[in-house]
Amino acid sequence: MIKKRRNILKILPNSSCIGKAFTKEAIKIKEKEETRKSDLMNPVKPRTETSRRHQLSVYDNCLPCVTCNFQKGLLSKRQLDHTLHKIRLKNLNTTPQTRIQIYSDTRRDWLERLENANQLEMIDNKHMIGLFSLKDSMIQRILWLKLSDKPSSSQKDRLSLSIDPFPSCSNYQSAVKISSMSLIDKDSVLYTGMVYTGTPESLVFIKGFGEGSSRYEVYSLGQKATWTCAWNKHANQFSVGSEKCGLLLDVQTRRLWEINTHNSDVLCQVFSKQNGNSLYSGTRNSQIFTHDLRSISTYAVNQLTQSSSVCGLQLLQMMSIYWPVTIPIHVDQSEEIVYGVDQEGYTRLWCLQTGELMKTIPPPMATSYDFFPSVLYSKTWNDRQGNTGLLMGLGDKVYVYSDYTDMAVNDC
Repeated sequence: MIKKRRNILKILPNSSCIGKAFTKEAIKIKEKEETRKSDLMNPVKPRTETSRRHQLSVYDNCLPCVTCNFQKGLLSKRQLDHTLHKIRLKNLNTTPQTRIQIYSDTRRDWLERLENANQLEMIDNKHMIGLFSLKDSMIQRILWLKLSDKPSSSQKDRLSLSIDPFPSCSNYQSAVKISSMSLIDKDSVLYTGMVYTGTPESLVFIKGFGEGSSRYEVYSLGQKATWTCAWNKHANQFSVGSEKCGLLLDVQTRRLWEINTHNSDVLCQVFSKQNGNSLYSGTRNSQIFTHDLRSISTYAVNQLTQSSSVCGLQLLQMMSIYWPVTIPIHVDQSEEIVYGVDQEGYTRLWCLQTGELMKTIPPPMATSYDFFPSVLYSKTWNDRQGNTGLLMGLGDKVYVYSDYTDMAVNDC
């Protein structure tokens, strides 16, 4: 008969286990990191179920077959462009081809260093704006980044793209904790923040960043937490998602209205694209409110109930979508692809028409709730057709993902 020996762990009186404690959280973090490394080495193709009406045949991934069907008149020009876009998207690399270091200011880089890209917003296909935090500091910086052409580094790298910060006049330092940021136009930005020292106070800023621009406006909201902001391009006004209500401010008169949201925190807001007369608000209590800004009443004219908190809203030409998590959602300019980063730091891209998961990209380094990727995707970077790629801001770097040069060719 064989007796099993029991392993007994004895802690000595003078021993110290600081930094070596085993907790459930530490084990989960370790497992998550091992999974991320495995996915980087062995990317798994997503398996999705789509309706038979929208399923693609095996010939849809074959470039010669797609071209032949177009020449025969079996595909329209729009269907051809959409199919080629999906092929490029499926061929995106899961590892970055380029890693670009971002500096806050070349003259003062030895004094400070960027820590993480908290938010990236696209101005156009040649410019974008980034919100960065600084290491060992509560100060944040808003950087305007210019995209330019760069020769491909390898034969498999299709994307021609380089990122350079604008001149130092476009490098703006903020002494408040910025909670949200929204572009007004190509020369100015709207953002909300909380003062660190003294009495806690929420502020709204409008800052111009063009050459010679001196626009700088500050609005006080009192002791209210702010979650989001949005600019109405059809009127000189903006909205702020705050505690228990939404806020609407007129820039010229500085008049303030409270938007009723049934005492729920407003986590996302967007104005209607056609005329800016409607304001859509997503709340923590799983509601989407529609307010008519032409009405005297501050109550919603319509509301939708969802299954979870609504933290992202996007209005499209023919429809609207919402995002029931705490991470932003994006739609590309062609309104064909919807994408975002999940709570594990993985970037996922779906086809907007069919809901098919097209690509899953693991983060190039370990992430956390305080250290999270920001992503932007376009199929026409630098206004060049076929210049498809994904930009991922993580840490003080921007990672560039491009597609392969050779399209997927199946046996016909």
